[in-house]
Amino acid sequence: CLTNLVLDTNNISAPGATSLSQALERNKTLGSLSLQGNPLGSDGGCEFARVLGEHNSTLQKLNMGSTDLDPRAFEAMAKALRGPVCGLRLLGLSRNKPDDRSALQLIHALSRNANLEELELAKCGLTAEGVAQIVQAAMSSSRLKRLDTLHNQGGASPQLMAERLADVTRNR
Repeated sequence: CLTNLVLDTNNISAPGATSLSQALERNKTLGSLSLQGNPLGSDGGCEFARVLGEHNSTLQKLNMGSTDLDPRAFEAMAKALRGPVCGLRLLGLSRNKPDDRSALQLIHALSRNANLEELELAKCGLTAEGVAQIVQAAMSSSRLKRLDTLHNQGGASPQLMAERLADVTRNR
């Protein structure tokens, strides 16, 4: 049975994402899915999020980097992470277009998700303050083991990161 599916750069858009997500609702063997470089857009991202939050517990790795996801899709993914059946351990969302608030919602969702260990948010255009808030929130999570926020808009200054890390240490 198929456990790993790579569909990178196949020009899959929202209608194709809907078909794939419907198949994912019924699939109980696929553990890894990569859709990197497809123009899924907000609607496609929201459809995958719905399935992950409500129907599929077997998918452990999902790479949706460079898939034109916007803040609405990031908010839907945060809701999925809080869902009762989401089994994701790795979620790749690099090179998309969230705003700071929707990316931070992903981190806050970890308080109700016992599985996610790796989150990739590289090259998402996040502000320095947004990255600092995300790192601070992630440091408070006992589950997350790896967070990638490389090459965001300007990056967080060392002083700002030191302040955020000090806040986390004081609050433990």
